[in-house]
Amino acid sequence: MPQLDSSKLKTIEGYVKAFKQAFPNEKEPITYDNVAIALATL
Repeated sequence: MPQLDSSKLKTIEGYVKAFKQAFPNEKEPITYDNVAIALATL
């Protein structure tokens, strides 16, 4: 599985809010799998 450097995404408030909203039951919502899911829905 490829690695994701999520440090950049975690600094952008809009992404932090959107991922928390999209994945509310996850302790760490910004993950490789969740980014892939988010991109696939576009």
